[in-house]
Amino acid sequence: MPSADDPSAGIANDIDWLVSGLGEVAAASPRRFTLLVDALDEAVDPLDIARALLVRMAKITGVRVIVGTRPSVNEAPDSPSADEDLLRALAPDESDPAATRVLRLASDPKAILRYVEARLRHARDHGEDEAVSDTLAQVGDDGILAAARGVAERGLEFLFARLAVYEILEDSTIIRPQRNLAFRRLLAGDHQDLFGKAMERLARIDDRYPFLLQALSLARGRGLPEANGVWAAVAEALIAAAAGDVIAHTSGEEWSSVIHDILSHAAPYIGADNLHPLDSENEHLRRPGTVYRLAHREFVDYFARGRGPVPPDVGVSATADALLSLGEAMSDNHRALGRYLAKHLSGHVADADRWSDLESASAVLDALDPDAVAADAIRSLFGRRDMPPQIAGVVGARDLLMDAALSDRRGIRQLASTVYGRAHVVGEERSTENWPTWGVQAAQIGEEPLHLRLTGHSSVVNKVCVVPLPDGRTVIASASDDGTVRLWDPLTLSPVGAPLLGHMGMVEDVVSFFTTSGEPRLATGGSDGTIRIWDPISGHQVLPLWKGTRARSGKSPSSASRPSPAPACDRLAWPARAPTEACDCGTVSPEPFSGSRTAVTRAPPGP
Repeated sequence: MPSADDPSAGIANDIDWLVSGLGEVAAASPRRFTLLVDALDEAVDPLDIARALLVRMAKITGVRVIVGTRPSVNEAPDSPSADEDLLRALAPDESDPAATRVLRLASDPKAILRYVEARLRHARDHGEDEAVSDTLAQVGDDGILAAARGVAERGLEFLFARLAVYEILEDSTIIRPQRNLAFRRLLAGDHQDLFGKAMERLARIDDRYPFLLQALSLARGRGLPEANGVWAAVAEALIAAAAGDVIAHTSGEEWSSVIHDILSHAAPYIGADNLHPLDSENEHLRRPGTVYRLAHREFVDYFARGRGPVPPDVGVSATADALLSLGEAMSDNHRALGRYLAKHLSGHVADADRWSDLESASAVLDALDPDAVAADAIRSLFGRRDMPPQIAGVVGARDLLMDAALSDRRGIRQLASTVYGRAHVVGEERSTENWPTWGVQAAQIGEEPLHLRLTGHSSVVNKVCVVPLPDGRTVIASASDDGTVRLWDPLTLSPVGAPLLGHMGMVEDVVSFFTTSGEPRLATGGSDGTIRIWDPISGHQVLPLWKGTRARSGKSPSSASRPSPAPACDRLAWPARAPTEACDCGTVSPEPFSGSRTAVTRAPPGP
């Protein structure tokens, strides 16, 4: 990907590269490609993945994308959401319903019954645990079927059935007739209650297990690595927070053994991922580079609701402090921080508001990903309070730091802090080591307001505007001479959705407005003499019915049969000194507004 060779290229260029590459492969192949994406709602940024990547890939000729997901990022098992933001993001083209087919799968008690019965039968006939097999054999087919019916009759989501099966297999005697009351108590709650019972059971095996699982709930990105002691450091900090620091220190070797055991005892609740492919089918799960996460978003929510051993806010602070200390220890020993700390330590710092501590740990700060530090600082500091000078230096020089050698980052950051952080005297102790090679003690080379540079356009950017979205986010729209309009998330410094394409030339202007029903829209004017109206959520040109407002218009549409521009263009500025007239409300033409062969640009506001 472009960012692999040039870190300043940014995610927008990476996404363009992926979509373009898939398009080239599909065009050269007689076969049809199918991409299967499951559990999109469990992803870190499901909406952005849908808009920026999946929708674009689905538009490629010869490519079909099949996605398994809940309708909304706000939906949970047994708690449906009124909105369907994920479905809207995946099926944005309302003008072409055939472009996307939606299959809604309702809860099926019969399927749940078959699943539970099959799992218990398999454990009886082929299971490795002889005690479980013997108990289920004593219960017989009728007892297994009765247990499966008991689970299915709750009428809850599939996750509930999975968790119930896990608990039955851990204590198979619970489905015996003489333990019917205990079995009913097991099924009395919801999926959160079943997970809580699993936590109690795991704690009886090892007190540290619930803390290791809560540590995973606090992970950022794709999960916590065992490497470099990251997972163990967070778990130990949570134990110290719960016990008031009155605990015996666990050695790294012992933590390795505990983690090995929990991966067996709590396997249903832990997911593993690795960025590097397996070299052989027999390679062990705990290979270098593996990161661990909780296997379902609802398990994370269990701890976020305060049902874990440590209150959520205490856990956030303890995690940030532990990882900062780990980073300092690694820096003191001249060890690389590793991928997780480099990418995500600043996120933990932001969540716990430990920016001053990170600024003081300058060697750690210089080893972090400048993109991540900038995004997390903007998210948590910008517009709220003054940014610490050295953090401001990283934000202001983000693109330079991305390209710089690690040995040069300190000097660049210090110099930038005098420009963007207004700290003319840096005041850091001079390094006595050969690394870094240079630094700045003081400088006065001018001051600039703190700002960020977003990369993605291939030519001049003419205009930008702010676009509020219904989900509460605010994005930025930019119009460029490269013929595109791009949307940007100012908090993550990443693109939102695909570039808006349609103008046959430069895009000279862009403004945002709302329809009378409160839906966000963009209007763009281009050198092709047209004005186009866009839905910033779907990325498509849209033409709804708007009523009851007045608008200015410049030249009339080129044909008398073409309807007038939409009334909601009351915030569009047409050519200066144009006559003002009332706008008859009606259907908007599916053609772009035209009538001029010169550029359409912003004009001074009218009276």
